[in-house]
Amino acid sequence: GTLFAGKGDGLYQKGPLETTFTRVNDDYTAKFWGLTVRNEEIWAAIDTSPTYFGGIVRWDGGGFDYFYPNTPGGDQILTLATSPTGEVWVAARNSRIPGVYRLANGIWYPYADPNTDGAPWKFSIAINSIEFDQYGGTWIGTWGNSAYYIGEGVEVSDCLYYFNQIESKLSGTAGADSEFIVVNGFEPDPSGGMWVSNMEAWDDNTLLYIPASWFLQEPLNRDMNLWVEYGIAEGLNSQHVSEIEMDERGRLWLASIKQGADIALIMWDPKGTPSNPDDDE
Repeated sequence: GTLFAGKGDGLYQKGPLETTFTRVNDDYTAKFWGLTVRNEEIWAAIDTSPTYFGGIVRWDGGGFDYFYPNTPGGDQILTLATSPTGEVWVAARNSRIPGVYRLANGIWYPYADPNTDGAPWKFSIAINSIEFDQYGGTWIGTWGNSAYYIGEGVEVSDCLYYFNQIESKLSGTAGADSEFIVVNGFEPDPSGGMWVSNMEAWDDNTLLYIPASWFLQEPLNRDMNLWVEYGIAEGLNSQHVSEIEMDERGRLWLASIKQGADIALIMWDPKGTPSNPDDDE
């Protein structure tokens, strides 16, 4: 029942009966980049130096404990997420050894080698989001380098799949040949599929749905034509779809991060049939 917020001057919390946020420790004023929860602990990416992004700090309700992932690039963490199985995933922004890292059974596993020829594993721009599907897979969205997918149950370094305008229905921001693809959000659907945001897609399809049937195919035989596109033709009249959240009624809430955009927040109701836009509201 407690809501936590990481700010530029520390970690804050607000209980269910409180009306304002209070800092959990007035003496700890680090800049927080991202938060996740694991085993009732807060794990956060923090800035520990004016010249580089720092590591991770853990807070268990009492004190703060610094924790540096024993991986190359582990000193530049921006994004964290906890999987349904309790594993912590972090995204590094190290310009020399970028990638994502998974902590399982006390061991950090790095993922930095796509198995698709020509995939630009470059995260100097930013990783925007990490999300998990219902089949054990991990999805990674970037600002400008499209999306990556780590298949279920894999332990080897060549497990990364790269989805661009050729390998998927994702679109760039500046035309059919554009390689600058922004993926800011994912959201699992109760039916087993996955929603994906494609901000400023040139073809105006800024929201995609990957149906459960796609996941049930063999990884190398998955048909990208199964992905369903949502855009202006379906009534989604915003170019700036970013973060996605689903409420308890199965409705999508789509945020815009475009400053000055006419539409800042959209509620999209797929009516329980995410692969069929005809009845959407």
